Amino acid sequence: MSTAAKQFHEEEAIGKTYDFQVARRLLRYLRPYIRPLSLALLLTFMVNLLGILPPKFIQYAIDWHILPRKYAGLELLVGLYVGVQLLRLVFSYFQSVMLNTVGQYVMFDMRRELYDKLQHQEVAYYDRNPVGRIMTRLTSDVDSLNELFTAGITDLLGDLVMIVAIISVMLWMDVRLTLVTLLTVPMLWA
Repeated sequence: MSTAAKQFHEEEAIGKTYDFQVARRLLRYLRPYIRPLSLALLLTFMVNLLGILPPKFIQYAIDWHILPRKYAGLELLVGLYVGVQLLRLVFSYFQSVMLNTVGQYVMFDMRRELYDKLQHQEVAYYDRNPVGRIMTRLTSDVDSLNELFTAGITDLLGDLVMIVAIISVMLWMDVRLTLVTLLTVPMLWA
């Protein structure tokens, strides 16, 4: 086996599934964009918080208007429902645009840094390393990071906010029933 092939296989074997040092190094790319990222995270919080209201409006519509057949005031609930959904749509749009913009800027910075580094490598570097591996790192690995920065972080934070909000509403409605429901959560991971 050639030296380049051995180095290639060793590199594949050494890589970990998740490395905190690598994650910390990746987060430094987000530092210049902390303001738009913070605003996008606030919008994520608002979108998920507003997502809790429509089921409550439906409950009130059924309990207060449809079942007792008192339709006065139902228009207000329908209007609130539509207004909240439109507000969620607007917040979601701006959140998505901001996160995608930040993600693209981060990817541009990362690609520029990689390009500069490759431009300053000695010719022997290209003899020792397979060109396919270098190209993979420049294209698909960076694209995977792009997906992480644009969709992965958003989905993770959005889901966490939604879980906390749902549990809060459940606790507000009935503490004992919520605790019984949460007792089943450890069994889901077993």
